[in-house]
Amino acid sequence: MAPQRVPKSIPEFPKSYGLTLLDHSAEKAVIFVHGFGGSPTGTWLDFHGLVKICSPNYPWWDTADLFFYSYESLHTPILVNAERFEKFVKHILSTDPSGQVRFPTCTGEPHTKLVLVGHSEGAVVIRRWILDRFRLVEKASDYRDGTIRTAAKADIALNSHLRLFAPACMGTNFSSILGFAIAFSVCSAIASSSLVRNELKPDSPVLQQLKIETENASSRFRETSGFKARVLFGERDHVVYTAAYACDEIDPSYPKRFGHTDVCKPDFRYLKPLEFVI
Repeated sequence: MAPQRVPKSIPEFPKSYGLTLLDHSAEKAVIFVHGFGGSPTGTWLDFHGLVKICSPNYPWWDTADLFFYSYESLHTPILVNAERFEKFVKHILSTDPSGQVRFPTCTGEPHTKLVLVGHSEGAVVIRRWILDRFRLVEKASDYRDGTIRTAAKADIALNSHLRLFAPACMGTNFSSILGFAIAFSVCSAIASSSLVRNELKPDSPVLQQLKIETENASSRFRETSGFKARVLFGERDHVVYTAAYACDEIDPSYPKRFGHTDVCKPDFRYLKPLEFVI
């Protein structure tokens, strides 16, 4: 019998929420981050029920608490969203003012394993956050590789596992309002700021710096899993460039008939997303 999950609101982060195991038996936290113009329910709703229904085939999910992060993706710079995501993760993994763990595991302690699932812009936010964490570790370690390596092993973010659906890390292949309207919706296109759209262009300084620094960090610290990602693109993705960092692994299946917005949405005929996150 599949374990029971209960919904948990996270008032400090409006529209974000969790689905946590009733018996606190989770070993890991899985955090889902939507993309441009998306929302936790609009992007990830199908995961809610399927991780329970399909648990006999995917028992990995039976030991996971699920958290769904909501953020302002149309007007806010990537760097700012990464800083806010840092606060969200800390909140999930920390104690409340009374000293009680907010989302305890069976040991009464915070989760010790972290899986980060991002779609489109959400993947960029995740990678920016991880690189920011790495910079702090570098600085605290006085930029000495041996000390950095030791500190990185103890950092849950740098030891996280990345699962990225149609990431925008290599940029979008459109740059105009019309392109956004075709890919998403007229409302999202009009509402979006030129700043966010420009940050997601393939030649933007934001994406170029993120790629160079992540690949360099991964080549220096190959044992640090947080720099690497497993990546899944749909066969019909015409929104982002279907390419990834040198340290990444692109899933070779390229699900047929799936595009940018539906490659991350499982259903009974398309269970690939459940398998991919594992």
